[in-house]
This record gives sequence, C-alpha cells and structure tokens, in this order.
Amino acid sequence: MKVCFVTPKTTERRSEIQYIQLGIAYLGSILLKNNHEVKVIDGRINSYSDQEILRTAGDWRPELIAVSSTSSQINESLRILKIIKEEYPEIKNVLGGAHFSGVPAEMMEQNRFIDFGVVGEGEYTILEIANGKDVSDIDGLVYRKEGNITLNKKREYERDLDKFPFPARQLFDMKKYYGNALEVKEKPMATIITSRGCPYGCVFCCKASFGPFFRSRSPKNVLDEMQQLVNEGYREIHIVDDNFSMDMKRAEEIFDGVINNGWNLKFAFPNGLRADRLDRGLLTKMKKAGVYFMSIGVESGDPKVLKAINKGVTLERIQETVKIARELGIFVNLFLVAGLPESTRESERMTLDFALKIDPDQASLGVVTPYPGSKLYDELFAKGLIDHDWGKYRHDFAGKRLLYKSEMTEEEVVEAWNTFTKKFYLRPSYPLKMIIRHKAFGTKKLYVMLRSLITRKLGG
Repeated sequence: MKVCFVTPKTTERRSEIQYIQLGIAYLGSILLKNNHEVKVIDGRINSYSDQEILRTAGDWRPELIAVSSTSSQINESLRILKIIKEEYPEIKNVLGGAHFSGVPAEMMEQNRFIDFGVVGEGEYTILEIANGKDVSDIDGLVYRKEGNITLNKKREYERDLDKFPFPARQLFDMKKYYGNALEVKEKPMATIITSRGCPYGCVFCCKASFGPFFRSRSPKNVLDEMQQLVNEGYREIHIVDDNFSMDMKRAEEIFDGVINNGWNLKFAFPNGLRADRLDRGLLTKMKKAGVYFMSIGVESGDPKVLKAINKGVTLERIQETVKIARELGIFVNLFLVAGLPESTRESERMTLDFALKIDPDQASLGVVTPYPGSKLYDELFAKGLIDHDWGKYRHDFAGKRLLYKSEMTEEEVVEAWNTFTKKFYLRPSYPLKMIIRHKAFGTKKLYVMLRSLITRKLGG
C-alpha cells in the first residue's frame, strides 16, 4: 500500500521545527520494513500551503493519507484532512496522535470526513491497516460501521521496544530541520527516543499515546542507533523521552557506552527530566559523555500545589539536583506552569522566589493547559468546565489564556506570567551570567529567549 503522511503548516516557533516528527518516522519505518511505499509531506518545514500539500499528495496518488496530531495542531490537521477528502474522496485517511487518542469518539462524531482513527501506540495498528486486515480485527482502531462509530479493543502496549526498527529518517530532508536549529552546539543534530511512558501521576500530563507505565529500549539497542547516527555524520543528539532516567542504572549504562565508544557527541534533554531521578553520579557521567543542556520539570514553587498535581518530588530535591548540574557546567532550564490546580497569587510569587533562589540558566513558564488524555482534562470535563476551542491549546502558550476555571482569574494568571518574566529575565545581572557561564552558547540562548519573549508578549 502507498501511505502518505501529511503534516500541515502550523503556527510554531522556528525552534519547534528543528525536529522531525519522530513518531511518523517510526510509523514509516515499520511500513517500509514490510514492503509498503511511504512518503512524508511536511508543510511546516517546507512552508507549504494547503493547496501545495493537496497537489503534492495528489501527484503521488496514495491509497492512505495519515496524519498524527497534538492538540496544538489539531485544527490545522482536521482542515487538511477535510480538504484532501473533498478533492480525493476515494483515498482513505487515518488520524492518530495524542489529541485523537484522548478524545476519539468526539473527533469521529464531529468530523465525518475521518475514515479511521488510531488510539495509542500506532506502529502495529497502521501496519495492519496497510496490510489489509479486516478493520473489525485491528486493535486500537476507531472506524464507522453502517454509520455508527466503532471503537475496537484497546491495543496493548509493546513491552519490548527493541522490536521496533529504528526511525526512518531517510523519509525527511534532515538538512532542512537541523538547519533551523539555533539552540545547539553542533550540527548535524538528530533526535532519538529511548523509552516510552511514565508511571508518575502528574494531573496535567497526557498519557493517551504511550501509557501510564515506563517501557524502555535496551542500552545496546540505543547505542546501536547512536552508532548509526555517528556513521551518518551526526554530531549532536537530543533525547526526547518523557522520563529518560526513570531507570537510572539503564541511563548510566547508555552513557558508559557513549564514553567508551569515544564518539565526542553533544547531548541535550529538551523535554524535561525528573529531579528525583538524577544524582551526582549519573549527572557526572552525563556531563563526561557530552550532555550540556537539560530541562527539569518543576511546575511550581508551592509545595501545596505540587501535592495537588501529584508531582511526587520535593523542592529540596529539585534544588539539590539543580545545584549539582550547575556545578558541573550543565545548562539548566526549569519548566514551570502558572495557573495549576490550587495555585493562587501567593503560589505564583513562591514560584518566582524559588526560581530566583536556585538560579537556573533559564526558566520556561507556561500556562496550564488541560490536554485531552490528562487527568486534569477528565476532571474538568466531568464538571463542564472545559473549553473545547482547540485553537487556544497553543503549545507555546503565546496567548497566555486560562482554559478552565480555577482559583485564579485569567487576568491574575497573565499578571503572574508578566511579573515572572520581568523579574527573572530582566535582571541586570542575567545577560552577564549567561555569557560567563556558557560563552557562545549562552549568547545564542539570550538571542533565542529574547525573540521568544517578544513573540509571546505580542501574543503571536
């Protein structure tokens, strides 16, 4: 079968488009391995209009159009699916990804042009569609039968991730992606994912795709993929797991292998690590292996809020981890969230005070978003408090909108965001610290952060 993956042009920061969609690369890889034809049309990196995507897809004449989408991209994804279906009604389509997995029935009910939907992990499901298996026998599939929406049995998660072939990066024009990369030390740069799922219970986290438990690739399998990247000339790797160091022994074994192979690579962790799954021994090994950047999920500086969101980590442990990482010369970014459950104006002040106290290199403050598939979404949906205008569910939080009723008003959340930004980033000492600590990379980060702050301030 000829399968065409389509990603429409979306409103994203340039830094977001430095990465290929690794999920699509995995889906494409398993299809290629099983002798299917695969094409990827990425409207983001090519700045394609809807009509250019339509023409490119039509020229290739696929038998299946596949789209994977998050909540922040869902409106654009639905639009392009509808346009293609109207022009080529004979071509079947399938929608998957985190957003669809969180609200599959709603998506199918509201969008009659969707033929199939995939809930959860998609490799085996899309392969079975391409192989022509009877739709009623495909686990994880949503479809229409005599006009009625049918949700098949949930697909079990693959426990042995080593079974999946490495992602098919050859489907992407990689130079265009890492050419966009500003926040790197070396190029070419590629992303990898070494594990899936997270066992922790943070209420705002969507687990609809990868599930509520940790599954990991073996150190050997991870190192084999890294060797492949080295052979292809890559000099920097960004690890984009949800919880890379959940198994700290496995993490140490991976970086032992990196050190022993003498690859001289640079590593970054842009997605976030847990402070309680890092210690001095592991951090020291990571630094020796080439890790220069990491994000740490903190969320709030108020212990009451951390308890309310089931974060499961103390501020003391976070402070100690940041201190060690900073001592080792690793660039530390904190992920913080305004407007969380039980957060008040005083909570937001405590978050600012905590960030200033532990003095990370960067603090990324977003506004809480109840993504479908999260416990927070389910709780608010049951109370009738969810805003279903998906256009507001921006990944970059540029609108700074509060998407549900909480202890704080929307105005108070915006005020907290503005106050934090001003007092953290506009300190006279901040630019000098960045340059002294991180030299050229610090200067580059200052430029990127300033541009991002201006964009967010303007709401674009």
